[in-house]
Amino acid sequence: KPRHALALASLLVSLPLFAQPGSGTQWELTTQIPGMEEMQLPDMGELPEGFEMPEGMSMPSMGPGGMTQKVCMPKDPEEPPPAQSDCRIVEQESRGNRHRMTMDCPDGRIEIDQTRTASTMSTRMRNTDKSGEVTEMTMNGRLLGSCDYGAEQAALARGQAKVRQQIEDGTRAAAAQMDKISRES
Repeated sequence: KPRHALALASLLVSLPLFAQPGSGTQWELTTQIPGMEEMQLPDMGELPEGFEMPEGMSMPSMGPGGMTQKVCMPKDPEEPPPAQSDCRIVEQESRGNRHRMTMDCPDGRIEIDQTRTASTMSTRMRNTDKSGEVTEMTMNGRLLGSCDYGAEQAALARGQAKVRQQIEDGTRAAAAQMDKISRES
């Protein structure tokens, strides 16, 4: 369950919630997931020696109120959120600054209900994975100021690509090590 909760939270924070280029607004988002209080999570305040956070990515802070992270989003609260690239929109409805969406994704179904004003945001998200396990979360945000949305999204994309590359490199190195051990046996 903690794995699903953290994956769901990171998915929502990493989604370009209102995709359009140009200037944006900086938000502080606090995510709460039922049961999060009981989770034994590592201290994310300090990264392991030698590890650098990829450009555009930040580590959320954990506190009694939930997981808090700062994100940059476009200014227009009436722009509906796009589907994640590997998901298919099943249903989408927007009325002013309230957006509801259901997406079928490789790992399951995601339902989002989001309302955003000029200074506040409220999101409810429900994820049903392929096994039928349901994870729900709420996220509340407050406006902090302005930011460069296009630059932030480009930096995030570079950071995500770097993480993917590190995972691929690690997988290849582990396979080579296993092959070497197998040949030496």
